[in-house]
Amino acid sequence: MVIFLSYIERVTYWYIKRAVLGGLATLSEKRFVFFLSVSLLSIFGSTILTVLDLTTLPLFQFIINIETVAAVVFVIVGAVAFILKRTTIRITLVILLLSLLLLGLYIFQILSIPFQTFAFACFYGWILILNISTFSAVRNFIAGWSGRIVSFGKPKDAILFEWPIKIIAILSIAGFFILGFGFLIGYGSSDFISGISGIVAWSICVVMIFWWIKKSNNDVFASIVGLFFIFVVYHLALCIWNGIGAGTGSLAVDAIFIAVGTLYAVQGLCRRLAPTNEQKVGEEKSTWEDGSVIALLGTVLGYHAFIVNNITSGQSTRVLIYSFHQFSILFDAIILLGCVMLFATSLRFRNYVSRTPGPKSLVNDLVSFIKEKDLKHFLDDMLKKAKNDAEVKKEELVAALDQLKSRAKKKFNSFLKSEDKETNDS
Repeated sequence: MVIFLSYIERVTYWYIKRAVLGGLATLSEKRFVFFLSVSLLSIFGSTILTVLDLTTLPLFQFIINIETVAAVVFVIVGAVAFILKRTTIRITLVILLLSLLLLGLYIFQILSIPFQTFAFACFYGWILILNISTFSAVRNFIAGWSGRIVSFGKPKDAILFEWPIKIIAILSIAGFFILGFGFLIGYGSSDFISGISGIVAWSICVVMIFWWIKKSNNDVFASIVGLFFIFVVYHLALCIWNGIGAGTGSLAVDAIFIAVGTLYAVQGLCRRLAPTNEQKVGEEKSTWEDGSVIALLGTVLGYHAFIVNNITSGQSTRVLIYSFHQFSILFDAIILLGCVMLFATSLRFRNYVSRTPGPKSLVNDLVSFIKEKDLKHFLDDMLKKAKNDAEVKKEELVAALDQLKSRAKKKFNSFLKSEDKETNDS
């Protein structure tokens, strides 16, 4: 049992390490390091100055303008990255566009309106991307071999973490009704939309984990829906917590959640960018994935710029957190509804959320997370066993040959005696 739990811990650590940090190595490569540097410098610079309440400095306005304009430029360059095959050309275009747009922004103040509008779109766009990444992470864990190991001993017609999820699902319906019909006691119409969306997500989850799994025995998809619903309840809890004016205590949790989601979203794209054996080292290959990563970094910049601009203009941080969780519930309901529809109509999607890894993939992943020392001991034991088996078989073979020789010799001697006897008689 202790050994089993030890390997469960390694599986969890291996999955988190691969899911969260997998894209950092690729982002450090030459084709992304410039875009990553601009993103980190502008985000950390504007955040530090905001926390220190130095937003009146010209330096702060310069940094936030760079961040806002860079968001637009990154998305543009990302959209045309499949045409621009060299990293140097992409960087040159970014510097040129960034300089021209910054100059225009300082000369014509009215240009700030479209940039702020774009940042507003990035705020909600990034919420959607973050929740899609959450669903993808849940799917990769449940349908991957990590989830298969964690679910050892589970009945086929039950989901992973069945009873905690069922209890949470039963209790959470009250919260969704409070949020959905809270406009009658002073909540806004957006709360009504979020509450109804939560009820839709709750209905899908309850049908999947209480009824559908018994009919289909597809524990993988039902487990994905059940575990993903926990994140919907998380957004519900934070909506109610901030809605009653309980403060911004969830800001640190949200920051961690967003940071982890960002890393996972980036590595999800970067995982396919690792150079193959057929590619030369340092080869600059223009791909759609390159452009997607650059545009994704632009969306992150726009999301962060929107938050900083709202905070510095007097907007309550609690309101921003509330909006984040409100629309997360809406997007999560849309994701769940879309997944159910795709599951019913698309064989490819059905395989995506139902199939578990094959034996070859299981062995490769298993070997990748076992410690080198343990793997060496395991291989040494296997070699010793094979050697001992070979020696035993050799000894058995020699004994069998000796016995065969002895029998043949006896028969030959018996034959010779019989021949001699016949000769003498004649």
